[in-house]
Amino acid sequence: MPNYDILAKSPVFRGLNSEQVSDCLRTVHIQIKSFRKDSLIVHAGEKVNQLYIIQKGSVRGEMLDYSGK
Repeated sequence: MPNYDILAKSPVFRGLNSEQVSDCLRTVHIQIKSFRKDSLIVHAGEKVNQLYIIQKGSVRGEMLDYSGK
């Protein structure tokens, strides 16, 4: 179950309270996922057709060339 209080504080749901966020998300498929530190979430060039909302922690984007730089 998502923490609607945390989501209501995110920029995505700015201006909505936790009950309104819950109402908005009631009609869509939601998955809660946990990732270990330094996990790869998406590869470059991979098609992404979902929205990831971080409830706790942080993510980092990196682009490497073929030589690894």
